[in-house]
Amino acid sequence: MTLEADDAFVFADDVGAVEQESPTPQAVSPKFQPALLTPEMIVHRWAEIEPMLADVGMKDHTPSSLFEVLVDPNVRVYLVAIIRGEEIRALIGVELIETALGDRWLNILFVTGQHVKRWINEVEPAVLNWARGYGCTRATGLFRKAFKKFLPHWKYTHDYLELEL
Repeated sequence: MTLEADDAFVFADDVGAVEQESPTPQAVSPKFQPALLTPEMIVHRWAEIEPMLADVGMKDHTPSSLFEVLVDPNVRVYLVAIIRGEEIRALIGVELIETALGDRWLNILFVTGQHVKRWINEVEPAVLNWARGYGCTRATGLFRKAFKKFLPHWKYTHDYLELEL
């Protein structure tokens, strides 16, 4: 599954290129633009991205281990940048999952950055439309309880249990 630009995302060779194009004009504020970052862009902007990934809170992963996954073309993990002007303000890590039975869904691995509550409802439709374009029929994600206020249309489905091995 390769990614191509469509009406849900703009590929950014330079973050400033996103400033003029709105991937979903009805859903996205001109203040915050989502951009699906290419591996080359991640490498180019790593000094800006790395500190934001340090705040992700994935205890088994460091920014360096996330970097290796994000630039690997054989892995279906992608980085969406929320851009204002030329500055990356926030990041969303997403994964496309396909089960052995052929079901496809989008898994939101993390959301990190500035002013999430200001842009999440405007950017979420673009992310979901992109996933639908790849045949995804649902989206999942591990969120803190506060996200329920920002995403009231998402339903609570499970308790997440964890056991250290």
